[in-house]
Amino acid sequence: MGKGLVDSLRDEFDIEDTWLGFEIHPETPPEGADVSGRYDPEDIAQMKLMLNQRAEELGLPYDPAPILANSALALAAAEYARDNNRFEEFHREMLEAVFARGQNIGLREVIADTAHRAGLDGADMLKAIDENRYEERLKKSHDLGRQLRVTGVPTFIVNDSYKITGAQPLETFREIFRKVENRE
Repeated sequence: MGKGLVDSLRDEFDIEDTWLGFEIHPETPPEGADVSGRYDPEDIAQMKLMLNQRAEELGLPYDPAPILANSALALAAAEYARDNNRFEEFHREMLEAVFARGQNIGLREVIADTAHRAGLDGADMLKAIDENRYEERLKKSHDLGRQLRVTGVPTFIVNDSYKITGAQPLETFREIFRKVENRE
């Protein structure tokens, strides 16, 4: 959804973006975890309502998996896609897997299928992940996220001056982008 927010503002603002992986819940098992045991039901309901509103505002489908997925495989897979010049395509497909198809991105078969949909070799991607090719890069990304005090995803850092956490309304982004434009 974060990508949809950024993409919808490209006609209004000159946006250069770099997406970095940050795993919020590395303790989540590969098969995922039931969110109802982790969060207050009222908080879950509020979050779902807000995400439904953002999806509707952006014209995006929204039918997420009913679990909290472990994103470690997906983050490593995104680095493989970056190295193979297919990051944008993979990122889009991964977001569709999560938010439109309700798939568990902690599962290898979902990662391989998503790679294929993005024009990548799923088996080669999984081999690269198994070889830990992206471990150091992901560690640096995680360290940067901790340094920036990232507590949720997506988190947007705008011109090293503003931080937006979560799928906030488009107007929140517009206000910050206007502030940046006025400072330049």
